[in-house]
Amino acid sequence: MDRIEVSIRLRPIRFAFLVQPNIENKSNIQRIFQINTCLWGGMYNPIIPYFERVPSWWSRDERHYQKPQQIIDGYLSFFEPDFIIEAEKGLGKKLGLPEEVIVSIDDFHFDESVRGYRKIREQRVFREIRGLNVFGVYKELYQKEFKFVRRHKHSIILVQPKEDRFKLFASCVFGSFPQEKSLSYIEKGYRDAFDPKNITLDSSQLKEIYNSPYGSPLDIGCENIDVLKSDRADPTIFILDMTQPRDLIDFWNLRTYKRILLAIPVQWFESLSEFCKEFAIRNHRPLPGNSYGVMIHTTFLFSRSLTNEKIESIIPFLRVDKKNAIGIQNWYPRFWEKQSDLVWSPDRAVLTAGESKQEITIDDENGSFKFNNLSPNFIDRYTRSSCWANVIHLREVIDRNEIATIFPNSMRNPLFPNLSFDNRRILSNTEGLIAYQEHKNWHEYWNVSDGTSTFIKWLKTQDVKAEVSDAGKTLLQVMRSLKGFWGVSYISHPTTIKRLNSMACKLSKTIEEGEEQQQEQKEYPGRTVKYVDLKNEIHQLAEDDIASGPWRKKLLESLVKYDVIKLGLEVICDLCGHRNWYALDFLKYTLVCENCLKSFRFPQDNPSNRKVNWCYKVLGPFAKPDYAQGTYTSALALRFFNNLDRGFFSSLTWSTSLEIVLESGQKGEVDFLSWYQRRCIIENAYGVDLIFGESKSFANDSFKDIDLKNLQNLALKFPGSILVCATMKEELEKDEKERVSKLAFWGRENGPLGLTRAPVIVLTAKELFSQSVLGFHYIWEQAGGKRAQLIKPAYIREDNLRVLADLTQQMYLGLPSYYKWWEERWKQKKAKRRKKPMK
Repeated sequence: MDRIEVSIRLRPIRFAFLVQPNIENKSNIQRIFQINTCLWGGMYNPIIPYFERVPSWWSRDERHYQKPQQIIDGYLSFFEPDFIIEAEKGLGKKLGLPEEVIVSIDDFHFDESVRGYRKIREQRVFREIRGLNVFGVYKELYQKEFKFVRRHKHSIILVQPKEDRFKLFASCVFGSFPQEKSLSYIEKGYRDAFDPKNITLDSSQLKEIYNSPYGSPLDIGCENIDVLKSDRADPTIFILDMTQPRDLIDFWNLRTYKRILLAIPVQWFESLSEFCKEFAIRNHRPLPGNSYGVMIHTTFLFSRSLTNEKIESIIPFLRVDKKNAIGIQNWYPRFWEKQSDLVWSPDRAVLTAGESKQEITIDDENGSFKFNNLSPNFIDRYTRSSCWANVIHLREVIDRNEIATIFPNSMRNPLFPNLSFDNRRILSNTEGLIAYQEHKNWHEYWNVSDGTSTFIKWLKTQDVKAEVSDAGKTLLQVMRSLKGFWGVSYISHPTTIKRLNSMACKLSKTIEEGEEQQQEQKEYPGRTVKYVDLKNEIHQLAEDDIASGPWRKKLLESLVKYDVIKLGLEVICDLCGHRNWYALDFLKYTLVCENCLKSFRFPQDNPSNRKVNWCYKVLGPFAKPDYAQGTYTSALALRFFNNLDRGFFSSLTWSTSLEIVLESGQKGEVDFLSWYQRRCIIENAYGVDLIFGESKSFANDSFKDIDLKNLQNLALKFPGSILVCATMKEELEKDEKERVSKLAFWGRENGPLGLTRAPVIVLTAKELFSQSVLGFHYIWEQAGGKRAQLIKPAYIREDNLRVLADLTQQMYLGLPSYYKWWEERWKQKKAKRRKKPMK
């Protein structure tokens, strides 16, 4: 029976508030701050600015390189919210978001006294979505800590602005409570539990708060949550206009991922300038653990609402005596833009309120399993609403690599993946699988399936019909016989592959087919191979330096173990001379010839003569001709991606060959598909890449126009997907290079998602037959020559499939690097613009 490891992390539900960032919406923005004050973990709920035209203040140089939809999609990709709370009805629909993830701010409740249900399309019923009320947090803290007489007085505060125009700033930085009568108990609970110090906020009080370890309602709302921020930047002071909602929204979002961030209102800058300089001097110290003398410096970041003239007038008041103690930044960080691996990119904070790991047996009949959820300690047993989230990772205990454990981002596709028995929504994103909980100490009932079935279900949600092809059934049998990618290693040598193929091909068929296969038949006659011959071949492979790997000494044993070959006796018929092979189970004193169908006696008088030989015969899918219908290449290519980053952090869900019909009616076949995700050690993983593969064996001029056109059609349907051309040959032929290069240039163009349209990866025998467990970098490094030069730079991240595509295109297609190609295109466009006559 299969076993699966379920890793669970408890965190609050992450809501994204969608609002127009203008002064007219101050009341809505104030309401958002108040709601987040009352939500467990509310400080880390992002606020996404909505606009239909990029406003002039968005960038200081007034050059807008992205469209509004791209910017908002960038925010959504960065924060990956569980649900969208729209401040005005209809904003989410304009973005094309499914109604299952959208909640109007008027319908959003965090008061436990409110019960209800929501009916969504297709009669699917979802529980009312509400965040977890902080009242339970207050109650637990009071019972554990604050009801006792403390030796040292606590530093809990409740901040009120001195003037109404500063009310929004106070709510953004410290939090504030709703004024509705039905919700007044939350503020009362805060006051009763903590007896907070009331502070009327002005510049002097703001300085005192920053210099002391005070706790505000926003801070208390994140109690019992371990916050891991990947931000590597130095301390930042954000100078903003406290009356501008857009500045406050920017500060709110920066705080979700920056480690040290202070907000300084430009209205109070004159009185707080000395504090800013003291803060910079205090933090100017050597970077811990750095032996190169790198110092920490404070960055002064100016908000987008401040003019250049205003910034220039402020900078002289920030000068300090220490050299390089401060830095000036007048542009807002574009954290929503995807960056290359050459540049460090920020990531949202990882929130953890509890973790567990469980190993569970899967029911073989329907793929179901049960595991225990994680719940906050401060809630009641039943909440009747989805109030918190469990982040779940699945991993096969025995690495057969068949169960689907990686899924694409499903924010825009709430019908997939449907893993829960009660049809509750399961979100898939870079964190993992997100399950929303409503019962404390409850059980989850899920079912899993193999990657092929999962891909067919997913394609159906994308209006693509798919079914397993004949070659796909063979590939599935090959992978199951070899029990995953580790078993594929035992056939990953051209000599082994050719030997298996020759044993699968009939003599008559092989002679009719061309010179190359005739040569193979002369070398490997018949459908069987003698034990002595195969043993000698394997001994020769073991002495080959290229054929390194765990299978060298156990190849023959493993081929038998995985039912690739089977030992039997080859006996020549006395009547017709036909060579018959008999498994050990069917050996008798009287045998029946499979050719003439007549009985003959086993040669007992002289069994050691040339009429009797111990031979091996291929079994099951390995007995199919044409390299198991071309599936060996697909199996080797999938194994390559699984081991791309030494198999440590990358994850793969794969599908065998599928016949597909697109929405337009176009038909095609893809040899293999996979979702590939590279992971970080402690941060959120990277996004999931969709791979479409075309596999070829050793045939000449095998990548035809129709094959590449099929890949191109798939890329048009799924922008940003990765296209793979895999062959067991050492290199592509001239005509193949030209055709694949044309596809590669087409894929380098920008797509609708802001990424390259469809990167093309070329895999040859060097990658497919490698036995190294040290990854792609080591393979090319040991190969030397051009490969070693391409892989040498320390910044190369080959586990990034777009980088891998660039490297293989340079090596096997002779194309310039992506960046050189892009620079040349940019120069050509620039030259054309200069030639155009002025109007």
